[in-house]
Amino acid sequence: MVDAEFEMYEHHLRKQNGKSNLKWARNMWHSLVQQAIRQDPVVYALYVAARGDGNWRLVSYPYYTRLSHMGDSTEFRHIDINIPRLISSGRGRNLVQSAVSLDNESKHRCTVVLPEFHKHIESWWEKVKERGEEKDGWTHDLRDTYKDEDVEKYGPFVTAECKRGDMRITMAQLPHGSTKQYDGLRRVIFPWLLRMEADHERLEMTGLSSWEDVHRANRDLVGIRKEPTGAPLRFGIGSSRFGGCVELRGVSQLGDAILGLRKWEGRKVLKERGVVLGSDSEAAWEYVDRVRSGLKSRWKQCFSEMIEAESIAYGDNSYFGTLKGLSVVAELKQQK
Repeated sequence: MVDAEFEMYEHHLRKQNGKSNLKWARNMWHSLVQQAIRQDPVVYALYVAARGDGNWRLVSYPYYTRLSHMGDSTEFRHIDINIPRLISSGRGRNLVQSAVSLDNESKHRCTVVLPEFHKHIESWWEKVKERGEEKDGWTHDLRDTYKDEDVEKYGPFVTAECKRGDMRITMAQLPHGSTKQYDGLRRVIFPWLLRMEADHERLEMTGLSSWEDVHRANRDLVGIRKEPTGAPLRFGIGSSRFGGCVELRGVSQLGDAILGLRKWEGRKVLKERGVVLGSDSEAAWEYVDRVRSGLKSRWKQCFSEMIEAESIAYGDNSYFGTLKGLSVVAELKQQK
């Protein structure tokens, strides 16, 4: 089902505002696999545990997927926070980034990271300013500013290969990027769970979209006009949902709160949160197994609904009207 869903979105992928998609499926915001991973209770618990502040009031900020093929050139090196504001006010200090890999990666087809750089970011930035290369953007490109002398002092980027189903979790203060040229297929989901402030309106990255914007995007299954860094998107997202997009929700109160579909103050939401983050491991895993079983069951049901919705929405241009799409439908019928 995951393979067919990615193929369906790729079938409909077009240039955005005349710009290349740069190996991203920029039309894939709320696929079933994304919705399932975002509300998985273990993903949520890992995020809470990884945050420096231990904050549990998190919401999933919609983001599109990585979709790259053999031979694609995808090299980059950057950091997803504004370094001057991080140093001066702590903006982004507790932000956690994650990526769930849907394929077995290799050292030639994976993310690269700069380990422990959070310990040196201030001293390195002073060097950058001395060289007259500082900038004040939403993100920072390190391809030219992280020089050989910096590598010698702070270390090189290292590969972080993941197996299918692995989740990489890193501090946002760690620069990251991608290997130069892929030796196979790579598909990645980015859950992006961000802290919501106590007023239930603002998110932790000042200048970012509000909780209401996230709520609306997840409720209506549409894109959102800012990156998780706060930067405006440089491509069009439209105002309507993708024609083959269907809702996967209502499986758990906690999952709905993570999607911004329920308020965190709800009694049942807080009860489920308490089970997941509590000290009773047996009760926590019983809850996880129950929710995951519900997600799988609902996922299969939604997949059939997705086929019907996409076929109606796109008619002669439907993915499920192609030979490859029809073979998926036939295989599902055989399994039933």
